[in-house]
Amino acid sequence: MTLDQDSNVPRSVYIFFIIIFILVTPVSIGLLIWPHTFGPSFFWALKPFNTRFLGFLYTAEMAVVFIMTYYRTWSPARFAMWSAWIFTGWATLITTILFNQVVFTKTWRVVLWFFLYLGSFLIISYLFTKTKAYKILQTVSLNLLSRFLLIFHTLILSFHAIGLIISPASFSSDFWPLSLDVFSGRFYAGIFLLSLYGNYIVYKGAHWKEMLTYGVILIVFSFGVVLGLILVDHEVHKINWSGFNTWFWMISSFISGLMGIYWIRYSKHFRIPINSNLAR
Repeated sequence: MTLDQDSNVPRSVYIFFIIIFILVTPVSIGLLIWPHTFGPSFFWALKPFNTRFLGFLYTAEMAVVFIMTYYRTWSPARFAMWSAWIFTGWATLITTILFNQVVFTKTWRVVLWFFLYLGSFLIISYLFTKTKAYKILQTVSLNLLSRFLLIFHTLILSFHAIGLIISPASFSSDFWPLSLDVFSGRFYAGIFLLSLYGNYIVYKGAHWKEMLTYGVILIVFSFGVVLGLILVDHEVHKINWSGFNTWFWMISSFISGLMGIYWIRYSKHFRIPINSNLAR
C-alpha cells in the first residue's frame, strides 16, 4: 500500500522527534542565552563564535522538528528525517576521523556524544524502514526564476562545503569572519551538506510543506548566525568589519536567509498542489 504525503507518520517517528525536541531545546537556549556557562561545559570547550553558531544551528533544527510534529504528516517528516540523518551521520563520521583533535571536557561526555549522535543516526536509519511505503505524490513545480536562484544558491553552498572539508583553517581565514580549527570547520561543513540536500529536494520535487520547512531552517539559521556574530563581537571585539572575509560570509548568510523567505512565499502558491509525480 502506498501512503501519500498527507498520511500521518508512524507513531515511533513522532515520539522520537518529540524526545529530540525535549533534549536539544534546552541546549540551544543555553548556548544562546548563557554562552559563558554552556560554552565551556559543552562536549568540548566552545569559543564565543562557535557557541552562538551551534546555538542557532540547534534552534533551526528544533524549528524543523516543531513543524514536523505540528503537521504530523509525511511531507515535512521526510525533510526532518533526512536532514537529521545527514547531519548526525556527518557529525559522527567527522568526530570519529578527527577524534584525536577533539578535546572533550569530560570522559563521560565522549560516550554521551556518540550515544546521542550515532544513536540518532541508527534510530533514523531504522525509522526509514517504517516509512518505505510513503511517497510524495504532489510536488511544487519551479519556474525559471526559481531554478536560476536554486542554482546560484547551490553554488554558494557548495563553495563553503568544499572549502571547509578540504582546507578548513585557510578557507575560514579567507572567507569567514573568524578562523576555524580543522575539526570545527569540517564539522560545520555538515550544515552546508544539509542545505544542499534541501536544494536537491526542491529541485527534484518537494511538497509545499517540505518547502516551508526548508525555508524556515534557512531563515532561522542564516539570520541567526549573523546576529550571533554581532553579539560575539560586542563582547570580544575581534571582527574586522572592513575585511572581505567578514562581508563574504555575511552576504552568503543573507542570501541563504533570503532564499528561505523566497521558498516560504513560493510555497504559498501551492497549498493546492498542481503536480502529481511520485518522488524518487
